[in-house]
Amino acid sequence: MKSKILAAIPDPALPGSSIFVAESAGHVRRVQLDVHKKIIVWDVETGQRIHTVQDPTATMLAIQHLAIDPVLSTQDALVIASASSDPSIRRWKITLDGYAQLPESFHGRPGAERLTIQEHDTSVYKLVFDADDEASLWTASADGTAKCLARSRSFVADDMFAHGDYVRAVLVSAHWVVTAGRDENVKIWDRTTGKLYCTLEGHFEEVTDLVMLRNAQGLPETVCSVSIDGTIRTWPLDKTALDRVVDEMRASREAGHAETTTADSENLLTVEEEAELAELMED
Repeated sequence: MKSKILAAIPDPALPGSSIFVAESAGHVRRVQLDVHKKIIVWDVETGQRIHTVQDPTATMLAIQHLAIDPVLSTQDALVIASASSDPSIRRWKITLDGYAQLPESFHGRPGAERLTIQEHDTSVYKLVFDADDEASLWTASADGTAKCLARSRSFVADDMFAHGDYVRAVLVSAHWVVTAGRDENVKIWDRTTGKLYCTLEGHFEEVTDLVMLRNAQGLPETVCSVSIDGTIRTWPLDKTALDRVVDEMRASREAGHAETTTADSENLLTVEEEAELAELMED
């Protein structure tokens, strides 16, 4: 049985903390992301704390997100990556008996190891393992970028997408990379070329998360964007439907611009009216 996350919710008892419920080896565990710089693992059945996970060698700031490694997790061990308010990404192996921070070698220097993955300049908000065979790690950061950290290159950045401002979320499909963040926009990138395909506008506050909806065959079909503005918006991933949405947005902008231009022209003064106004102002 593969390890998997069953749910992720805010912790009602601890503001600023979140709860991930994960299953491994038939045991359901509550993995808590703590604003106080630690990961707490609980046994859901007994309610007992199993482990308090912390970096023994470096300061780990408030935990932002967790992602289960689909390649290394087994029936007996949960392997997770953690992101925090510092630039470091850490990897952990958690069992019923204990936990360990997993080292990673430097690409091209197999004899040297690093305990943290540092490919961003500041806070990392989101981690997503790709659903393809390689299962590389995708990241979203406050430095304004989303990156693909290639597993085959010891999790070194292989691709970078400059969304701009704080990037709060990232999702990937076979054809697209989707990013969103503080600038209120959802951006869709061509995964093959790395170029921006379109910018989707609709939210009027920061976008905090993205969720992928799949069809009956398990293929990505729709992206949901979640915002501080209190709305959830859906965006198609089918190219034809996506192009239609973009065309509708463009037409709406052009119509709004035309109305503004008409209103401005109606407010313009004639030469005679300007002369009369100038005389009145002189008086």
